Amino acid sequence: MPTVVSDGSSCTWVGIDGQGANTPLIQTGTEQDDSGGFLGIGEGTSYYAWYEMLPADQVTIPKPVSPGDEIIAFVLAGGDKPPVPNQPATFWIYMNNVTKNWYWTKSFTYRSRLNSAEWIMERTTTCPIDNWFCGYATLPNFGTVTFDGEDYTNGLNPVFFPADEVFMTEGNTTLASPSGPDADLDGFTVAYGATQPGPPGPFVVTTTLPEAYVGIPYSASLQATGELSYQWTGYGLPAWITLNPTTGVLSGTPTTGGAVVFGVEAANAAETDETSGLQELELTVGTNPPPPNFTITMTPDPVELLKTGPSCRNSSTVSIVPAYGFSGVVQLSLSTTNTSFAHLTSTAITPGETGKVVIMSNPCPVVKSALTVTGTSGALTHTAILQVVPPVPVNCDVFVGDAPKPLLCR
Repeated sequence: MPTVVSDGSSCTWVGIDGQGANTPLIQTGTEQDDSGGFLGIGEGTSYYAWYEMLPADQVTIPKPVSPGDEIIAFVLAGGDKPPVPNQPATFWIYMNNVTKNWYWTKSFTYRSRLNSAEWIMERTTTCPIDNWFCGYATLPNFGTVTFDGEDYTNGLNPVFFPADEVFMTEGNTTLASPSGPDADLDGFTVAYGATQPGPPGPFVVTTTLPEAYVGIPYSASLQATGELSYQWTGYGLPAWITLNPTTGVLSGTPTTGGAVVFGVEAANAAETDETSGLQELELTVGTNPPPPNFTITMTPDPVELLKTGPSCRNSSTVSIVPAYGFSGVVQLSLSTTNTSFAHLTSTAITPGETGKVVIMSNPCPVVKSALTVTGTSGALTHTAILQVVPPVPVNCDVFVGDAPKPLLCR
């Protein structure tokens, strides 16, 4: 359920028969309004659940709702046989507030045209004087709202396509914008304003993989968007590949060359029924790898100095990332304009080991600087540049009465 933060009236609903003429129409959802009132009377926000069968008036569902609630709502045909268009049949309206753990249901006799199903974010109609002078209410800023049809449209996925998108406009102004469909084509997000939001739910954005080589340990990270964390599943993985279900890292050592094709899927770790759908990937396994090599990484980069009294210090961890079977010793050196400003704790490390660049300065610097770490192993030489950021100035005076109390701050 969306949150409204400006004057106006809006409804979020699902229904049947909304396409074309508005009668008949059976629907259920929530309303979210914000009013400035009149002379301070009637101002504030209101949120409630409702159902409606046009031409009858809207009826409030006597259950509590709040912004942010996850709500499941159905309009469905009941009885022992399928409904016939324009003939009386039993229909049910069902609403479940998952967040507040309540449900409500009611049956009706209804003549449906059975010509459409709707998922709607609506700018409501208002009639100030008993069905006279009717017009559209102002659409409040509702932020975003997400619909997920799952497999509930006649027991099937609704299969949304970008061509189905409908923008809410007034003249040349876009009032609300839908996203494209999610990965499994059963959901979308609507956002207030002209900026089109991204699709909801997890999306696997990895579409290609780096080449692997026979006999050389392989690792590649899968990437997804749309959620905070994911649960990964692989389908048809070759025997030598392992997929970490939490990190999405593919790893293993290939034993034969050629191309392998498999599928991966990302689910919302908090709601595992929200999935990306299957993403097919092809991985080429070569038999002639490039020569062993390595790169240098430093974490964090950039590094912000921390103020302790008049001086500043911090450190960054140096690691060797091997490629194509590299396992040698890397000799490290540090280049800086001020030799007393930083030093290395280790001058030789191998893959799996770490060193540190320790940075100390008294007084603290006031401008950004950069340090260069060079690594050499045989004929291989690589460099990495570490950005060093001075501490953020902080007012260290806390006034107690008329007397300032100095604090130690960075």
